[in-house]
Amino acid sequence: MTISAELLTHYFQAHYQVSYQGRSITFRVEEQNAELAQLLREQKANSALFVTAFNPYSQRLSDDENFTRNQMLELKLRHLNKRYFSGYGTGGENAADNRQHKWPKELSHLVLDIEKEEAQRWLHEFAQNAAVFIDNNGNCSLILNQLQR
Repeated sequence: MTISAELLTHYFQAHYQVSYQGRSITFRVEEQNAELAQLLREQKANSALFVTAFNPYSQRLSDDENFTRNQMLELKLRHLNKRYFSGYGTGGENAADNRQHKWPKELSHLVLDIEKEEAQRWLHEFAQNAAVFIDNNGNCSLILNQLQR
């Protein structure tokens, strides 16, 4: 399945936010984020994946369905003893853009010490087109699901 140019644009324009030690860290794709690099250093992690279980393959689900999917993701993270911090992703530059693009907040998790190969399995299992991969220098890159359907 090919991801449309419009959807890719939304991923690149989105703001991603994670809660860490009482503060919020906001980041974007194709940017280096010193706060994320510091988080990884403090947690002695080499990389992270910012992933959601909401809206599989960008197909809008009800709030109840999305919350159930998020619970399944959290259960898996706990079962595998993965370290993670919760957050969300949201589209556009500002609130007006969010309404225009109809991209509400999607609960997400910054999962520590996941390499790109493992990330592909997570994307496939939770039916996601893409996620944000963060290296140990805080470089944020979009990774696309190579195992789709």
